[in-house]
Amino acid sequence: MRRVPVSRCPRLLGDWRAGGGSLAERLADAMEKAVRDGRLPLGAQIPAERLLAGELGLARGTVAAGYRILRARQLIVTRTGSGSTVRVPPQLRDRLSPWASDRGEAGRNGAPLDLTVAEPAALLDELLQAVREATETLPAALLADTPGYNRASALHTGIADLYSAQGLATDSGHLLLTSGADAALSLISAAYLRPNSRVVLDSPTYPGALALFRGAGARLVSQPLTPTGWDMPALNDTLATIRPSLTYLVADFHNPTGLADGGGRPHRTPPPAARPRHPGGLRRNHAGPRPARGPHAAGPGRGTRR
Repeated sequence: MRRVPVSRCPRLLGDWRAGGGSLAERLADAMEKAVRDGRLPLGAQIPAERLLAGELGLARGTVAAGYRILRARQLIVTRTGSGSTVRVPPQLRDRLSPWASDRGEAGRNGAPLDLTVAEPAALLDELLQAVREATETLPAALLADTPGYNRASALHTGIADLYSAQGLATDSGHLLLTSGADAALSLISAAYLRPNSRVVLDSPTYPGALALFRGAGARLVSQPLTPTGWDMPALNDTLATIRPSLTYLVADFHNPTGLADGGGRPHRTPPPAARPRHPGGLRRNHAGPRPARGPHAAGPGRGTRR
């Protein structure tokens, strides 16, 4: 069973003390958010109450109360002698695609199940609230701070700050934001690919990327994923042998497998020997605590590219 190191919890939870409610409620809310966006993986064992209390500077009773809230929300299950593990609430286990598209019948009573979609049902109230919040912050996120557009928008700055907080030093000038995945990949393909260029990519991977690279006449070299992410020695060998023109890796919240690691660091960043000397197409879907300015720019499987 996978264990979440207690030393990683402050980073996982972000600024969890902000907001209203008791400390226990705020702790539970932060942990619930981490579960829902994948930073606390399903089936992972979370730290014992005593250990988490010591790491966060809390009374053990506060953590115990937070865990009781999570159990009531059916987000963790606790077994005597085995600790507490992350689980999926029952209302999210009923179906694998939105109610609006299949009326909850996919895979039941002989109805077809679309295996190209790995999308859990959304909780409608939370989804509507997220849409309202995004709508309110969208103008400030998209518009530059000055009439002359000589400075980065809040969205650029927020994404750069998020990358930097995750350990990848980024300036807003490093970012080119596009309207979606296909637009970004089209630009990358036009810039770096020629007929018969080699592209190393995850297998499986985003179908839109396969179509665009094939349309550019590239030769695709698949790098199979393991149940826990990249096989780093195999990836290292492939890059050294193939020397591709482009490498396309989905670094977090992988599409279509959903692979994600705690702390906003799904899989592992390739070691120096595996980092290509050619242009990289590392794709990062935004996760983790919300940037101080601007909304998240993407959701699972469709993200701003770097």
